Amino acid sequence: HLPTATFVASDVVAAGAVSAIHEKGFRIPDDVAVVGFDDVPLARYLSPALSTVHIPIRSMAQLAFSMIMQSINRQPPEEKHIFLDTQLVIRKSSAASR
Repeated sequence: HLPTATFVASDVVAAGAVSAIHEKGFRIPDDVAVVGFDDVPLARYLSPALSTVHIPIRSMAQLAFSMIMQSINRQPPEEKHIFLDTQLVIRKSSAASR
């Protein structure tokens, strides 16, 4: 049986899933909904546009840089567990027209 939805760990891999689903003759999102993760610019240009989870890349990079500098300066990191907000971006790959 065909799944009704798939969540893929990255948008680039989700693009491959979209291509494979199309090659098999299935329709997105009518037959299978597809959602990726990371919200790369490619996601909005796929056909259909890819629903995805947006992650705050700039904040992640700033935090990583800060932790690297602390390590270089032989300072213990300020945080051991860091939680950043994500956002579900709903586009046409998961919103079937019913």
